[in-house]
Amino acid sequence: MKNRILSLIISLSVCTAAAISLPSCGDRSADSSSSSDVSGSSSSDVLPESNSQNSTADSSSSNSSASEVLDSSGKVTVVWTSTADAPGDTDLFTAKFKVLGDASGLNEVTIGGDIVVSDASFQNINVEVVAGGVDIGGADAAAATPEGAAIVIDTKGANTGDEVSLTFKLANVDVCTSFDFIVLFDAEVLEFVDITPSTTMDTCGQLNYNVG
Repeated sequence: MKNRILSLIISLSVCTAAAISLPSCGDRSADSSSSSDVSGSSSSDVLPESNSQNSTADSSSSNSSASEVLDSSGKVTVVWTSTADAPGDTDLFTAKFKVLGDASGLNEVTIGGDIVVSDASFQNINVEVVAGGVDIGGADAAAATPEGAAIVIDTKGANTGDEVSLTFKLANVDVCTSFDFIVLFDAEVLEFVDITPSTTMDTCGQLNYNVG
């Protein structure tokens, strides 16, 4: 009998700890009229060709990118729509790539297009882009620390044939209700594998992506 009681206490403790560790999403029940129309589960799905832009935020004030990688052959549109406000200063997702060929050195991965990151009022935030990439034959490198709102991308070291995951992080933002932008990379050097939303973004909404 004592063993059964002890087992029950341990089970309850584990469940409580798991519940506490979940990310905290903002309560939007009081303002349901402004929430995004999101169907299905909050998992990562591939966007249909016709759904490559997110209309949740005011796109008239969207950011633009002047990166040299903008004309790259590798493009993945990523859209996240929220069911609840996500806290800022959090990982957005990880993008996995496979290193191809005999290239060497730093191969930049950045974002471009009409960059939309919306706040609690569904207004677009002007964000700096801190590009990262894959340093083939090199090592991991710390990203520069942005002073204002930014999307920061990892730089990871890898070798030909390796698969490497780069984290895209939102910095210096209080609340995020949506984001929409294009991940840009050199498809002759890096092969896109997949995107996995962070625990926070998976809990507070749904992430979709479309290759090409």
